[in-house]
Amino acid sequence: RFTGGVYDDQTGDGSGLYVHDSARGEIRECDVSRNQFHGLLLMDDAALDLESNRFNDNGDTGIVYTNHAGGTAKHNECSGNKGHGIFLRERAAPSLEENRCLANDSSGISYLGESGGLARGNVCSGNAVHGIGVEENAHPDLKDNVLDDNGDAGIAYFDNAAGLAQGNSCSGNAAHGIYVGNDAAPALVDNECALGGSVAQ
Repeated sequence: RFTGGVYDDQTGDGSGLYVHDSARGEIRECDVSRNQFHGLLLMDDAALDLESNRFNDNGDTGIVYTNHAGGTAKHNECSGNKGHGIFLRERAAPSLEENRCLANDSSGISYLGESGGLARGNVCSGNAVHGIGVEENAHPDLKDNVLDDNGDAGIAYFDNAAGLAQGNSCSGNAAHGIYVGNDAAPALVDNECALGGSVAQ
């Protein structure tokens, strides 16, 4: 278990796990919860395989990828965090597969900067903002995700965001199933938006 990290606003410490440089490896079946900052922070060129872990109830975000961080996150739970379930920025481009991002105080998964990679088969439901938010110049491929009952949109694209959204299910979201802002240019293919989940452009 990696719990109890204490946040220091001078150093930015307080995450349950902090992985940086060119670290490689695997984290499996761990509880990385109830830290005052993030559950897991990956920086630089770190690339880990994360499988069947719990990143819940942290003071900010469950998993953060920044710089060029990558790897694969599969079958993890990122729920009840005060920020996002999973947050990606700069040029991070991991593969996110079959994770559950539920009831976070912001979005289930959030892409900023020039981040990308693949998000496939994730469930992002009951989050206060979006199921998946894509902003700035981010360009992920979003495939076969379930994005239900979020406080705003199932998927939302802002700024110059792009990428692919294919085969996603968006229903019961408070605003839109998929929202596309004026300058965003994603490719939308075979998505299902029902029960208050219209596509807005």
